[in-house]
Amino acid sequence: MDHASLTAPCASCHNGSNATGKSQKHFVTNVPCESCHRTISWSSVNYRHMSASYPNHSAAIGCTACHSGNSQAVPFKFAAYRPDCAACHANDFRPQQHAKLLKPAPMNYTVAELKDCTGACHIYADKSQTTIITRRQRQHRVNGGGW
Repeated sequence: MDHASLTAPCASCHNGSNATGKSQKHFVTNVPCESCHRTISWSSVNYRHMSASYPNHSAAIGCTACHSGNSQAVPFKFAAYRPDCAACHANDFRPQQHAKLLKPAPMNYTVAELKDCTGACHIYADKSQTTIITRRQRQHRVNGGGW
């Protein structure tokens, strides 16, 4: 079957009756097939999250890495931080790498303060947080990769 000239959605034929549909092991979703697959290379998944919340989550990360319940719903590991980065990555946070102030005693940012990975750009002189002694320009950017 030459699929090049077809315009109908995949499921209009691939419904299990006219043509083979989704396998029993397929990721559970109601998203149309063509949102992730292309007829040229069916086994390659090409889905891109459109939300700014997930800019670095592309084909390099398998769907079931986040959708671990094998559905389009995400069971966040740390649901209290949803929808921010920490909802999945709170385990990765290292407070000792995120100094907040130095006096009277050194203090680090908490995961709650940095839940969206953008707040640790300043190190303050003291707990009044009125004098910035160091500015970390764009230390982490969600679309920068290489964390």
